[in-house]
Amino acid sequence: MSRPTQKIDGSKLSLEVPAGWHVIFAAISRKDYNQVIKVYNTITREDDHLASEHGKILETMKDLVTGEDSLAIGAKLKPMRLDFEWFYSTNTNLSGHERANISKTGSKSEVIQVRSVPRPPKTPASIPDFITYMVFVEDTLGHGAGDHGIYDDGVATIHCVKKTDNAQDDDDDDD
Repeated sequence: MSRPTQKIDGSKLSLEVPAGWHVIFAAISRKDYNQVIKVYNTITREDDHLASEHGKILETMKDLVTGEDSLAIGAKLKPMRLDFEWFYSTNTNLSGHERANISKTGSKSEVIQVRSVPRPPKTPASIPDFITYMVFVEDTLGHGAGDHGIYDDGVATIHCVKKTDNAQDDDDDDD
């Protein structure tokens, strides 16, 4: 049985998603400066950006185009790779367009840690296969002093669910 797999390079997470898996992504910022997550999809060849607002802490990051607080990608007929990259900026005066461009003009987050939680073996058969990835972000190293920990700047979840036989294909973005 083919399942999603991950690869980490600094603050970039590449997720190989087999055909037939849905992906749901959400994140929060734990800092009061701008944070942006760029999500590149190899099927659509487009980027999505989820961003925090300067001065707001522990709020769900929003899609800069739709305003939604999560990104849902329907199952495809062929495998896809999703690249998640984390960025930040302490500039207080950024518009939505400028926040989307942090990946070009801001600072790349230093490192991430990822923990995966697979479907428990005793899960009822009526629940489809799934795996959840929890991502912990550190924008800059060396700030883990006092009451601040390391990997505490942002938190994200990526929930992958295998499509059931009676679900429709969501391939309208497919080439």
